[in-house]
Amino acid sequence: MRPRWLVLAATLVLCGSLSFGVQQEEGQEEDAKDFQSEGDYRKGMQDIDHSFGDLLEERERFWLEPDTQRNAARLTDLFHRVETFWKGRGDEEAAGFARLAREGAERAQEASRMRDEKAFDAAVDSIASSCAGCHAEASEKFRLRP
Repeated sequence: MRPRWLVLAATLVLCGSLSFGVQQEEGQEEDAKDFQSEGDYRKGMQDIDHSFGDLLEERERFWLEPDTQRNAARLTDLFHRVETFWKGRGDEEAAGFARLAREGAERAQEASRMRDEKAFDAAVDSIASSCAGCHAEASEKFRLRP
């Protein structure tokens, strides 16, 4: 079961990178505020790709350590910002996908803290499903033009 989600996650990372065409600059600091521009949003999506990739790697090795909790907390924050971004644009459907992903990240953080592998797996699967749903819709509807 895990390899299927790993392939899905790798596809999402690749699609996210290709769709948004953003590269993170070395030494760039994180902005804890909501996304103020499409550029902030694109960078946030790239950060999600990296953080979710780390979470998947931790899941494969079941490293439910403080780093896992930090990655899940990072995703919670990023998905909250994505949700706010789409709500600000009046798109409740995209905001709903982000909300579901945020809730999955919150559950992953708690499952990691409790060292509950089954709950952690379910939470990561929930995040992946939310991402897949939004990215499937994003083919034209949610895509930001460079």
